[in-house]
Amino acid sequence: MQDLIPFDFQGNALRVILVGGDPWFALADVCTALDLSNPSQVASRLDEDALITNEVIDSMGRPQSARFVSEPGLYEVIATSRSPKAKPFKRWLFSEVLPSIRKTGSYGKPSLDLTSLDSISALLDAGKAALNRAIEAEARAKVSEERLDVIEGGKGFALREFHKHYFPDVPERQFFELLYKRHLLIDQRGARGRDANGKLKNGKQHKHPGYAGKPYFFLDPYIDRFGDWFYNTRVRPGRPETELVKLLEKWGLPSNQHKLPEIAA
Repeated sequence: MQDLIPFDFQGNALRVILVGGDPWFALADVCTALDLSNPSQVASRLDEDALITNEVIDSMGRPQSARFVSEPGLYEVIATSRSPKAKPFKRWLFSEVLPSIRKTGSYGKPSLDLTSLDSISALLDAGKAALNRAIEAEARAKVSEERLDVIEGGKGFALREFHKHYFPDVPERQFFELLYKRHLLIDQRGARGRDANGKLKNGKQHKHPGYAGKPYFFLDPYIDRFGDWFYNTRVRPGRPETELVKLLEKWGLPSNQHKLPEIAA
């Protein structure tokens, strides 16, 4: 069990531990500070290596398991949060928490002999390493935030556009079979029999959002040249789009989601 260092953000505790020289933050505390009601849902959006489980002691002195999020993972949570507390929390993190942690590269007072040149050199090296980690993590968080802004500014991908953009190495048939199997899309292939040429006629709701797909897809209406109404299924832009990519990855589809779109200067 790692030693906990408590910080306080607007009356909410933020517990931090140090693992291999890097700070990890109690996910439940982060969610409370940002008014996020479902830590499990937040955790599901993060990469596996951004989370660890550590034993903590609760207010009644009992050992409990708690999830902790890495510094890059914390930046991702902040960047994708729409909570009005996200910006003040980020400022507080950079102005108080991280400087306090990185004064010596560890918690508490330095155990090094500051009269020794070797100790001072080691201390400076540790500080430089910690600063580099912070700069890299902040850059990743900024890209994540910019990427979300770009996505939210669009109309949303059509199904084939989404497939080609995020899952180009997955055959189209395999891609849609998974969406049907997981009830993300309605499967009405051949539901209306065959036409005069023997071609299968799909049902009118074919590829419409299924009961499990409504959080990720919406129907975009249009009128054809004969004045008839039809609907195209599109991916909801913003957070639903990024969550859908992670969900399909979880189900085994290899994506290229880390090939980020270009951000206009």
